[in-house]
Amino acid sequence: MLGTLRAADSGLGLCVTDTDVSKQRKMKEDQVAKLLQEEADDQEENADLQEDYEQRLTIHCGGKLDVPPIKVSDVSFGYPGMAKPLFQHAEVCVDSGSRLVLLGENGRGKTTLVKLMLGELDPTAGVVHRNAGARVALVNQHHGDQIDLDMTALDYLCSQHKGEISREIVEQMRAHLNSCGIDGELQIVRGRAMSGGQRSRLAMAAVSFARPHVLILDEPTNNLDVESVEALADR
Repeated sequence: MLGTLRAADSGLGLCVTDTDVSKQRKMKEDQVAKLLQEEADDQEENADLQEDYEQRLTIHCGGKLDVPPIKVSDVSFGYPGMAKPLFQHAEVCVDSGSRLVLLGENGRGKTTLVKLMLGELDPTAGVVHRNAGARVALVNQHHGDQIDLDMTALDYLCSQHKGEISREIVEQMRAHLNSCGIDGELQIVRGRAMSGGQRSRLAMAAVSFARPHVLILDEPTNNLDVESVEALADR
């Protein structure tokens, strides 16, 4: 149906079809629905943050070693096909009292240097010394997504333990999960039923239970709650 509306004072003729009105109404309804969904997502995220903020997170360490766990000596690295090395003559010594921060723009080689420290890459020049007795753990921005969602928190911690699983070890795991804000029935809840903050805490709890001598953090705070970030800073 085509309707004609005339503005008598101005002499302007307006022609509006029913189809045009329907499209405009649908666009506005979609915009409102999108805004409402964004608001709901923000409220859910804020609720998770507030819930996790009130929780605790205990981080254990392996203790001091006489020989530095990691020492990077005059190291250079470049990927095949690169016109020039990504970096040259890097010198880093990580001992038991180190608190090191790697700052730089994307593509400058921060993650590559971490991989060299972990032994995942070999330098094109220089030497990376790694103490064979040192336990080194990596926590990255996707660590909360790497847990098995079909496992309970306690089962996942058991799966990450490299030693024998005894009743005493299980009790220690329960106590450790409790100290990381995963207590009571939450310990026997499958990963898929946990919030994002709880999954991150579970991943951190597994790393902490292994008592690493060096904890390498590759942009981990993207998915950590406020209290977890503060716990890392306190260490």
